[in-house]
Amino acid sequence: HTHLTMILNVAELWRRIDTFTATAQSFPSTPIVAAAPCVLIVDDSEVIRDTLHGALSSRGFVVVEAADGAAGLARWRERHPDLVITDLQMPLMDGVELIRQLRADPAGRDLPVLVLSSLGSAEDRPRAGAAGASAYLIKSEFSEADLLAMVERYLHGGWGHDSE
Repeated sequence: HTHLTMILNVAELWRRIDTFTATAQSFPSTPIVAAAPCVLIVDDSEVIRDTLHGALSSRGFVVVEAADGAAGLARWRERHPDLVITDLQMPLMDGVELIRQLRADPAGRDLPVLVLSSLGSAEDRPRAGAAGASAYLIKSEFSEADLLAMVERYLHGGWGHDSE
């Protein structure tokens, strides 16, 4: 049985960010009317929050953070971000309950919610899906560039390259 480990290629990430910035700057006549999309990161791991915060803010996103589901729900109510990235296992309120609470609110019904978890068991994915998760990623099986591409796909309002 092979275990996968996430390896972050920082040089490649910066190259992609530079390419994105150069592409965005090559269209100066396109006015940017909307404010930068806001992403809420909910994870009890400070390392994960810091990594995602740095990657997303360098792409022009406004980023807010919370260390557990209860704080994440409070931050969502304060800010109403455009997208949420949440872990599943957290203190006070887990990610599944956070998603249920978001989906119970009319303002959170269509909110993109990406689960980024170290859990990949047969019951975790269905529980997250039943709660209303938009996508499920396992921390050890994705690259940061893949996550950024997914965030941009869900927030396709002119941020990055739409895959459709």
